[in-house]
Amino acid sequence: MIEKKKLQMKLIALGEINRSEIRKLELTIQQIQNQLESSKRRIDALTLTAPKSGVVILATHMITRRKITVGDPIWDNMPVISIPESKNMKVKIYATETNYKRINIDDTVSYTFDAMPQNTAIGRITMKSPVGQPITQKSKVKLFEIEASIDSSLVLPDPGFTANCNIILNKVRDTIVIPQIAIYEKDSMKVVYVKSNNGYEMRQIISGISSPRNSVIVAGLKPKEIISLIEPGSKLIKKKTFLPDSLKSKYSTQL
Repeated sequence: MIEKKKLQMKLIALGEINRSEIRKLELTIQQIQNQLESSKRRIDALTLTAPKSGVVILATHMITRRKITVGDPIWDNMPVISIPESKNMKVKIYATETNYKRINIDDTVSYTFDAMPQNTAIGRITMKSPVGQPITQKSKVKLFEIEASIDSSLVLPDPGFTANCNIILNKVRDTIVIPQIAIYEKDSMKVVYVKSNNGYEMRQIISGISSPRNSVIVAGLKPKEIISLIEPGSKLIKKKTFLPDSLKSKYSTQL
Protein backbone atom coordinates (compact mmCIF):
# COMPACT_ATOMS: atom_id res chain seq x y z
CA MET A 1 0.00 0.00 0.00
CA ILE A 2 2.82 2.36 0.84
CA GLU A 3 4.50 1.57 -2.46
CA LYS A 4 1.22 2.07 -4.29
CA LYS A 5 0.71 5.46 -2.64
CA LYS A 6 4.21 6.53 -3.60
CA LEU A 7 3.62 5.60 -7.21
CA GLN A 8 0.31 7.46 -7.24
CA MET A 9 1.96 10.57 -5.79
CA LYS A 10 4.73 10.24 -8.36
CA LEU A 11 2.20 10.00 -11.19
CA ILE A 12 0.39 13.09 -9.92
CA ALA A 13 3.68 15.03 -9.68
CA LEU A 14 4.72 13.81 -13.13
CA GLY A 15 1.39 14.96 -14.56
CA GLU A 16 1.91 18.43 -13.09
CA ILE A 17 5.43 18.53 -14.51
CA ASN A 18 4.19 17.47 -17.94
CA ARG A 19 1.39 20.04 -17.90
CA SER A 20 3.93 22.71 -16.94
CA GLU A 21 6.21 21.64 -19.78
CA ILE A 22 3.27 21.68 -22.18
CA ARG A 23 2.40 25.24 -21.10
CA LYS A 24 6.01 26.28 -21.66
CA LEU A 25 6.01 24.74 -25.13
CA GLU A 26 2.68 26.38 -25.95
CA LEU A 27 4.09 29.76 -24.89
CA THR A 28 7.17 29.12 -27.04
CA ILE A 29 4.97 28.21 -30.01
CA GLN A 30 2.86 31.33 -29.48
CA GLN A 31 6.02 33.50 -29.36
CA ILE A 32 7.30 31.93 -32.59
CA GLN A 33 3.92 32.48 -34.25
CA ASN A 34 3.96 36.13 -33.15
CA GLN A 35 7.48 36.55 -34.53
CA LEU A 36 6.40 34.89 -37.80
CA GLU A 37 3.38 37.20 -38.14
CA SER A 38 5.55 40.21 -37.33
CA SER A 39 8.08 39.17 -39.99
CA LYS A 40 5.27 38.70 -42.52
CA ARG A 41 3.94 42.16 -41.73
CA ARG A 42 7.41 43.65 -42.18
CA ILE A 43 7.87 41.84 -45.50
CA ASP A 44 4.45 43.01 -46.65
CA ALA A 45 5.33 46.56 -45.63
CA LEU A 46 8.51 46.36 -47.76
CA THR A 47 6.54 45.20 -50.80
CA LEU A 48 5.00 47.96 -52.91
CA THR A 49 1.58 47.04 -54.24
CA ALA A 50 0.01 49.15 -56.96
CA PRO A 51 -3.66 50.07 -56.51
CA LYS A 52 -4.34 49.09 -60.13
CA SER A 53 -2.73 47.20 -62.98
CA GLY A 54 -0.71 49.00 -65.64
CA VAL A 55 2.73 50.47 -66.29
CA VAL A 56 4.94 52.01 -63.62
CA ILE A 57 7.88 54.35 -64.17
CA LEU A 58 10.98 54.31 -62.00
CA ALA A 59 11.66 57.62 -60.30
CA THR A 60 14.89 59.59 -60.63
CA HIS A 61 17.20 59.18 -57.64
CA MET A 62 17.81 62.45 -55.81
CA ILE A 63 21.55 61.77 -55.44
CA THR A 64 22.60 60.03 -58.66
CA ARG A 65 20.09 61.91 -60.88
CA ARG A 66 19.47 58.61 -62.65
CA LYS A 67 16.69 56.05 -62.65
CA ILE A 68 16.51 54.14 -59.36
CA THR A 69 18.19 50.73 -59.57
CA VAL A 70 18.58 47.76 -57.23
CA GLY A 71 20.91 48.64 -54.36
CA ASP A 72 20.27 52.40 -54.32
CA PRO A 73 19.58 53.83 -50.85
CA ILE A 74 16.07 55.16 -50.23
CA TRP A 75 14.39 56.90 -47.29
CA ASP A 76 11.00 58.06 -46.07
CA ASN A 77 8.85 60.16 -48.40
CA MET A 78 11.21 59.52 -51.31
CA PRO A 79 9.41 58.69 -54.58
CA VAL A 80 10.45 55.32 -55.95
CA ILE A 81 7.98 54.71 -58.76
CA SER A 82 5.09 56.55 -60.31
CA ILE A 83 1.91 55.24 -61.92
CA PRO A 84 1.13 57.41 -64.94
CA GLU A 85 -2.35 58.52 -65.88
CA SER A 86 -2.59 57.46 -69.50
CA LYS A 87 -5.53 59.75 -70.28
CA ASN A 88 -3.33 62.84 -70.08
CA MET A 89 0.16 62.23 -71.44
CA LYS A 90 3.05 64.69 -71.38
CA VAL A 91 6.63 64.72 -72.59
CA LYS A 92 9.65 65.90 -70.60
CA ILE A 93 12.28 67.70 -72.65
CA TYR A 94 15.73 68.55 -71.31
CA ALA A 95 17.12 71.51 -73.26
CA THR A 96 20.43 73.33 -73.13
CA GLU A 97 20.41 76.97 -72.06
CA THR A 98 20.78 78.17 -75.67
CA ASN A 99 17.74 76.24 -76.89
CA TYR A 100 15.80 76.94 -73.69
CA LYS A 101 15.87 80.69 -74.33
CA ARG A 102 14.47 80.26 -77.84
CA ILE A 103 11.56 78.03 -76.82
CA ASN A 104 8.29 79.66 -75.75
CA ILE A 105 5.09 78.50 -74.10
CA ASP A 106 2.50 77.23 -76.64
CA ASP A 107 5.13 76.48 -79.29
CA THR A 108 4.03 73.52 -81.41
CA VAL A 109 5.89 70.21 -80.98
CA SER A 110 5.81 67.22 -83.31
CA TYR A 111 6.89 63.79 -82.05
CA THR A 112 8.21 60.58 -83.51
CA PHE A 113 9.00 57.42 -81.55
CA ASP A 114 11.84 54.97 -82.19
CA ALA A 115 9.81 52.16 -80.63
CA MET A 116 6.80 53.00 -82.84
CA PRO A 117 8.23 54.01 -86.26
CA GLN A 118 4.81 54.46 -87.88
CA ASN A 119 3.41 56.61 -85.08
CA THR A 120 3.45 60.40 -84.91
CA ALA A 121 1.99 62.91 -82.48
CA ILE A 122 1.51 66.64 -82.04
CA GLY A 123 1.45 68.75 -78.90
CA ARG A 124 2.57 72.08 -77.48
CA ILE A 125 4.94 73.47 -74.85
CA THR A 126 3.08 73.80 -71.53
CA MET A 127 5.78 74.55 -68.93
CA LYS A 128 9.38 75.82 -68.69
CA SER A 129 11.33 75.25 -65.51
CA PRO A 130 12.99 78.53 -64.42
CA VAL A 131 15.98 76.76 -62.83
CA GLY A 132 18.42 74.46 -64.61
CA GLN A 133 20.04 71.34 -63.19
CA PRO A 134 23.74 70.46 -63.73
CA ILE A 135 24.30 67.49 -66.03
CA THR A 136 26.59 65.98 -63.41
CA GLN A 137 27.73 67.07 -59.99
CA LYS A 138 29.97 70.18 -60.10
CA SER A 139 29.28 70.58 -63.83
CA LYS A 140 28.79 74.12 -65.15
CA VAL A 141 26.62 72.87 -68.03
CA LYS A 142 22.94 72.94 -67.09
CA LEU A 143 19.86 71.38 -68.59
CA PHE A 144 16.43 72.99 -68.26
CA GLU A 145 13.31 70.86 -67.93
CA ILE A 146 10.47 71.64 -70.34
CA GLU A 147 7.08 69.93 -70.40
CA ALA A 148 4.97 69.45 -73.51
CA SER A 149 1.54 67.96 -74.04
CA ILE A 150 0.42 65.26 -76.47
CA ASP A 151 -2.79 66.63 -77.95
CA SER A 152 -3.24 64.20 -80.85
CA SER A 153 -1.53 61.04 -82.05
CA LEU A 154 -2.09 58.12 -84.38
CA VAL A 155 -1.60 55.75 -81.44
CA LEU A 156 -1.13 56.95 -77.87
CA PRO A 157 2.38 55.78 -76.82
CA ASP A 158 2.99 53.87 -73.61
CA PRO A 159 4.44 55.79 -70.65
CA GLY A 160 8.23 55.73 -70.48
CA PHE A 161 8.80 55.79 -74.24
CA THR A 162 11.56 57.98 -75.66
CA ALA A 163 10.32 60.60 -78.12
CA ASN A 164 12.11 62.62 -80.78
CA CYS A 165 10.84 66.18 -80.38
CA ASN A 166 10.78 68.74 -83.17
CA ILE A 167 9.81 72.13 -81.71
CA ILE A 168 8.40 74.58 -84.25
CA LEU A 169 9.40 78.09 -83.17
CA ASN A 170 7.78 79.83 -86.12
CA LYS A 171 6.26 79.02 -89.49
CA VAL A 172 7.21 80.89 -92.65
CA ARG A 173 5.42 79.87 -95.84
CA ASP A 174 6.74 80.05 -99.41
CA THR A 175 10.32 80.95 -98.55
CA ILE A 176 13.90 79.92 -99.27
CA VAL A 177 15.93 78.24 -96.51
CA ILE A 178 19.66 77.55 -96.74
CA PRO A 179 22.24 76.13 -94.30
CA GLN A 180 24.02 78.59 -92.04
CA ILE A 181 27.42 77.31 -93.20
CA ALA A 182 26.68 78.65 -96.70
CA ILE A 183 26.41 82.27 -95.44
CA TYR A 184 29.58 84.37 -95.15
CA GLU A 185 30.30 87.81 -93.70
CA LYS A 186 31.99 90.26 -96.09
CA ASP A 187 32.40 93.94 -95.21
CA SER A 188 29.51 93.92 -92.72
CA MET A 189 27.14 92.22 -95.14
CA LYS A 190 26.01 88.66 -95.66
CA VAL A 191 26.84 86.94 -98.93
CA VAL A 192 26.49 83.55 -100.57
CA TYR A 193 28.31 82.06 -103.54
CA VAL A 194 25.93 81.12 -106.35
CA LYS A 195 27.20 78.67 -108.97
CA SER A 196 27.30 80.03 -112.53
CA ASN A 197 28.38 78.55 -115.86
CA ASN A 198 32.08 79.43 -115.53
CA GLY A 199 32.51 79.86 -111.79
CA TYR A 200 30.74 81.49 -108.86
CA GLU A 201 28.89 84.73 -108.21
CA MET A 202 29.29 86.43 -104.85
CA ARG A 203 25.83 87.74 -104.09
CA GLN A 204 24.62 89.83 -101.17
CA ILE A 205 21.59 88.46 -99.30
CA ILE A 206 19.27 89.46 -96.49
CA SER A 207 18.42 86.75 -93.97
CA GLY A 208 15.35 86.56 -91.78
CA ILE A 209 14.40 84.10 -89.05
CA SER A 210 17.29 81.74 -88.32
CA SER A 211 18.12 78.65 -86.33
CA PRO A 212 21.55 77.28 -85.41
CA ARG A 213 21.47 75.19 -88.62
CA ASN A 214 19.34 77.04 -91.17
CA SER A 215 18.41 80.57 -92.16
CA VAL A 216 15.45 82.02 -94.06
CA ILE A 217 16.50 84.18 -97.03
CA VAL A 218 14.15 87.11 -97.62
CA ALA A 219 16.11 88.72 -100.48
CA GLY A 220 19.00 87.89 -102.79
CA LEU A 221 18.24 84.32 -103.87
CA LYS A 222 15.83 82.63 -106.22
CA PRO A 223 14.41 79.10 -106.05
CA LYS A 224 16.52 76.25 -107.51
CA GLU A 225 19.77 78.28 -107.56
CA ILE A 226 22.83 76.26 -106.55
CA ILE A 227 25.00 77.70 -103.77
CA SER A 228 28.37 76.62 -102.41
CA LEU A 229 28.77 75.37 -98.86
CA ILE A 230 32.47 76.33 -98.87
CA GLU A 231 34.01 79.64 -99.87
CA PRO A 232 35.44 79.38 -103.41
CA GLY A 233 38.88 80.66 -104.26
CA SER A 234 39.16 84.24 -105.54
CA LYS A 235 39.94 83.02 -109.07
CA LEU A 236 36.62 81.17 -109.24
CA ILE A 237 34.57 84.26 -108.30
CA LYS A 238 33.62 85.81 -111.65
CA LYS A 239 30.97 88.28 -110.51
CA LYS A 240 29.84 90.27 -107.46
CA THR A 241 26.23 91.39 -107.03
CA PHE A 242 24.96 93.77 -104.35
CA LEU A 243 21.38 94.56 -103.36
CA PRO A 244 19.98 98.07 -103.99
CA ASP A 245 19.81 100.38 -100.98
CA SER A 246 16.03 100.67 -101.31
CA LEU A 247 15.62 96.91 -100.89
CA LYS A 248 18.01 96.79 -97.94
CA SER A 249 16.23 99.64 -96.17
CA LYS A 250 12.85 98.00 -96.81
CA TYR A 251 13.78 94.71 -95.20
CA SER A 252 15.83 96.28 -92.41
CA THR A 253 12.67 98.16 -91.38
CA GLN A 254 10.59 94.98 -91.43
CA LEU A 255 13.18 92.92 -89.54
